[in-house]
Amino acid sequence: MSDSGDVHETLTFVVRLWREPGRVRWRARVEHVASQEVGYVEEVAGVGRFIERWTMQDEEKHPRPVERRDE
Repeated sequence: MSDSGDVHETLTFVVRLWREPGRVRWRARVEHVASQEVGYVEEVAGVGRFIERWTMQDEEKHPRPVERRDE
C-alpha cells in the first residue's frame, strides 16, 4: 500500500457471459458490487453501457476541473 496520500476511486463489477444453445450472440449479467444493482444485457456492448452509467454518475457528482493553460 502506498503512503503517498493518493486516493483512488474504484468501481467493482462482476460480469457473467454466456451463450445459449443455438445462439450466436453472447448475453451477460452485470452487477455493480457496492449497490448490488444487476443488469441483464443481450449483447456484449451492453456491458459497457451498464458500466458507463456508473462512471457518468460519478462525473455528474464530481466534475473534473477545467485545465487552464497560461499563454
